[in-house]
Amino acid sequence: MKKIAIIFVAVILASAILFGIAMGVKKYKENNALATADTVVDVSNEFGSMTVNESVVAQMLGQYSNDVLGTSKPVNEYIMKLSECQVNGESGCKVELYLTEEAELPSATFAIVGYNCFKLDVANNTYLLLTQNGAFEVEEQTTGEETTLFYDEENNEALQKMFKKYSKDKLGFEKELTEYIMVTSGATVKAVDGKKVYIIKIYEQDGTETNYTCAFRKGAVYKYDAVQKQYIEIKK
Repeated sequence: MKKIAIIFVAVILASAILFGIAMGVKKYKENNALATADTVVDVSNEFGSMTVNESVVAQMLGQYSNDVLGTSKPVNEYIMKLSECQVNGESGCKVELYLTEEAELPSATFAIVGYNCFKLDVANNTYLLLTQNGAFEVEEQTTGEETTLFYDEENNEALQKMFKKYSKDKLGFEKELTEYIMVTSGATVKAVDGKKVYIIKIYEQDGTETNYTCAFRKGAVYKYDAVQKQYIEIKK
């Protein structure tokens, strides 16, 4: 099968990460002021092995607003502590942000697993999946056909067909759906009706991630409601 979305998305993200790694190493050689500046975490995941350092963290978390992250300033202005962690059974890089070197507790804690970023909900000790619309609780991902759609042209077409009857205004998108690429994230959340739904990320044709998402389950489709901050079913 033709791998279209994965080529756009994975290549762009991989390039960004490699660039970040190179810049992080350069930064360390030039300035070794912070004790954690040379910290790197090697993570093995479905995409292979990935090295995460502070520059990679700043790039990946930097795509989200301070409101979504729950931070008061840009990520790269915090003191970072990186370590290994597990999220939903997958290896990841734990990221703790401190305001000062003397701070005993982090201001915020995140995890990077593959190309997904998570935020720690301290009250519930649960990692929430970060999206441009907010952070959501997800269930452990599985590899069965019912929970995973691969990033290929056929699946984009299948998702387009599922949502094609709804206009851009109904979906809350700037452009018509056919002008985007739809990619399932593999993550699930509970919609406003209590049903488990699968999140779909929306990308531009060149692979750029948009601020839009939607969701689906068998027999129903959902849009993101910015007021309720949840996914609601789109009625026929």
